[in-house]
Amino acid sequence: MAYFQYPTDALYQKPLTKEALLKHLTLTPELKRALTDEIQKIVWLYKLAPSTTRLEAGERVPEFQIFQITLKGETLNPELLKAIDTAIPQITIFEIITPKECYVTATHKRLDATKKKIIQDSPYFQSPYYPLDKERKPLPTAITLEHLYEAILKSLMPAEIVPEAEVPIEVLLTQAEERRKLEAEIAKLNKQIRNEKQFKKRVALNEQLKQLKTQLNELKSVNKIV
Repeated sequence: MAYFQYPTDALYQKPLTKEALLKHLTLTPELKRALTDEIQKIVWLYKLAPSTTRLEAGERVPEFQIFQITLKGETLNPELLKAIDTAIPQITIFEIITPKECYVTATHKRLDATKKKIIQDSPYFQSPYYPLDKERKPLPTAITLEHLYEAILKSLMPAEIVPEAEVPIEVLLTQAEERRKLEAEIAKLNKQIRNEKQFKKRVALNEQLKQLKTQLNELKSVNKIV
C-alpha cells in the first residue's frame, strides 16, 4: 500500500493554480483542454525535508514533495501528468483524487552528479485504487529522506518485481524497464500473429513469442529469489 500518513510538520497545503502552471508549460491544444476539463485543483500538500521530518537529506534526494491533484472525473491524461511533473522542479509524488477513489503515482527522480539538476529515469509507477475513506498507512522506517523516498517508490512498483530481500532501487528500475520492453514486444508480436495470413510466418512468429514469454518468466523468477 502506498497511501501514507505524512508528518503533521510536513503539511504545506499550498495551492498551485493552473495559471501559474501555464507560465511554465508548453501544452498542445488537447492538453490545454485536458487541464481545464479534467483537473479541479492542484495542491502542494506535503514538503518532506530535514526540517519537517527529522530525517537527514539524502545525497541524491535531499527532499521530496507530495502533490495532490483533484480530478473532475475519473481519468487524467497521462501526458498531462508528465507535463505538470516536468514543470515542477522538485522530486515529486502525486496523489490523484477522483470523485470516488484515489491512487498514488510517481516516476523515479534524483539529483544528477552536479546536484543542480533533477533527472527522471523510470516510467511512472502507480498504486491500486483506494476508497476515499481509506486510512493512511504509517510511513516506512527510514534513516534518510532518500531511503524514505525509495521505500515509497518501491511500494508503487508491481509486487512481483520487488523481492522481499533488500535490493538497490537502481536494480529494480532496470528490471522494471526490461519487463516493460518485453511486454511491449509481446503485445506487438501478438498483434502481428493475429494479422498474419501465412501459416509458416505465423509459426515463426509464435516461436519468437514463446522465447519472449520465457524471457519474461525468467525475469519474474529472478525477482522472486533475489
